[in-house]
Amino acid sequence: MTRIFTILFLLMGLNSAFAQMDKYHIDGDMKDGFTDMSSAFVIVYVNGQKLKRVSADGNGTFDFDLDFGKNYELHFVKQGYATKKVDILLQNVTAEMVGIGCRPREVQVSMIQKVEGIDYSVLDKSVGQIFYDPEIECFDWDADYTLRAMEKIEQLVDELEEKKKEYAKNTAAGDKALAKGDFETAKKSYEAALAAMPKDETAINNLKKVAEKEEESKNAEAAAKAAEEAKVAAEAEKAKKDEFDKLVADGDKALKSEDFDEAAKQYEEAAKLMPDQTSVKTKLSIVAETKKKREAAALVEEEAKKKAEEAKKEAADIEKASKANEKEQAKAEKEKALEEEKAAKEAADKKEADELAAKDDAKRKAEEAKKVEETKAAEKKEKIKEEPKKEEKKPEPKKEVVKKSVPKPPVKKPAVAVSKPKATAGTAAAIAKKEEHAEKKKELHATAKKVTKPKDKHNDIHAKLDQAAAAQNPKTTSIHEHHDWNMNQPGVHEEIAKEYPIGVTEEVYMKGNKEILERVVVKDGMGSIYWRVKHPWGGVYYFKNANVSISSVEFDLFTTIKDDEGNVIEPYHIDRVNDH
Repeated sequence: MTRIFTILFLLMGLNSAFAQMDKYHIDGDMKDGFTDMSSAFVIVYVNGQKLKRVSADGNGTFDFDLDFGKNYELHFVKQGYATKKVDILLQNVTAEMVGIGCRPREVQVSMIQKVEGIDYSVLDKSVGQIFYDPEIECFDWDADYTLRAMEKIEQLVDELEEKKKEYAKNTAAGDKALAKGDFETAKKSYEAALAAMPKDETAINNLKKVAEKEEESKNAEAAAKAAEEAKVAAEAEKAKKDEFDKLVADGDKALKSEDFDEAAKQYEEAAKLMPDQTSVKTKLSIVAETKKKREAAALVEEEAKKKAEEAKKEAADIEKASKANEKEQAKAEKEKALEEEKAAKEAADKKEADELAAKDDAKRKAEEAKKVEETKAAEKKEKIKEEPKKEEKKPEPKKEVVKKSVPKPPVKKPAVAVSKPKATAGTAAAIAKKEEHAEKKKELHATAKKVTKPKDKHNDIHAKLDQAAAAQNPKTTSIHEHHDWNMNQPGVHEEIAKEYPIGVTEEVYMKGNKEILERVVVKDGMGSIYWRVKHPWGGVYYFKNANVSISSVEFDLFTTIKDDEGNVIEPYHIDRVNDH
């Protein structure tokens, strides 16, 4: 029974590591004793479906991982050997169930050479099972199952051993008979050995030797010649075998140093010497596959290097473009600053020109008024000179009549006659226009009513007014506009024109400790709102349509409307009680 355990498995104890396993690790080897096991491999099956194939190295060792939650069947395969199977039962096992310090059982499989005439059906079933033992929270071999399998395998091994004994016995008998020249007995013994181990090269060669010896005995000369030829052939075969072994060894050395071209060259030369050696073909296949993988890896590495260089170049291009963009942006900002400086200068020049024009206009009007006064004074002086002459001609009683009629306007008639007719007509028109405006103002006052507007609707416009005021003087305090017009909304200017009369509507009110003079200007169907804001600390600021900062000259200019003859139309004034 100890021999069977040695053939099948070497069961290992628990690992000293204390980490909990995430997967079940398979670690072991496929034993043969003296045969190269590099062509051996393990096939993993799940529910009859092939999951993966794992190759063994030259010593037959292998290792790989299995996920918990499934049952696996491992097939251990090598050409010329019977396939063995082992079950790994992990169907209802999770990583959390495995105790700390538990490690998987090592799997060691002793391979059995396949010989014709032996029934290997006992190996159709698994020769062992590894299962999870909840009592120890770890894994173990199913001893009962293994023992049952061992009994059948022992019979198979015994049968194979009997075959080998029979082969050795018959081979020894054949050699003995051949040495005595008993060719018939030697032939039968070698045939019996070949029957025990079919296709055995030694048994086949022994039968050939018997035939040769028989031929030698019939014809000594032919036998001698045949013996010489056999010797030469044997030496050639040996030399060939020695050369073959040397080529294979050189190929193995080159393969180990990853000189794939040299390894392939040595193996190909060896294959030419001994084409029947399948091991060389296998080695050539391994070389070709490994070389292909190395070349693919080198190609991937080269491609990655190329992409890295391209990415580096692209990053450099982006950085260069970014610097160029920053340069262009700086240039654009500089040009913008120059344009703003130019616009500010033009505005200052315009303001200065407007102020000069306003001064010239005031001077001109003063001169015109002075001339009118001088003309009136001259007319009055002439009138005084003419009146004494008229009184000297009139009799005394008439003087009393003249005194009684002093309140009458004849004295004013000459003055009117001296005035320009056009100015008289314009003045009358202006008076009529003013009376009409007064009537409209009176009507507007009569219809004025208290307006309550929610504070939350003012926030946007307040913020814009605050920003404009702060731009002129950072020390300014917040101002609040009592209208809820959204000056950025399309059509707002038309809506203002519908609510207010044509001309200028003026209101003065307090916002906290600030005095607000508001003027709503309606002209040509459009309305705009202007503010003059006086702060308690003396600052005065002007705004148009909520957030546009303007000068005092622009405020007076934009909120002054004249009639067709140039006369200023007096603004309507509204007093909205408790509306501010």
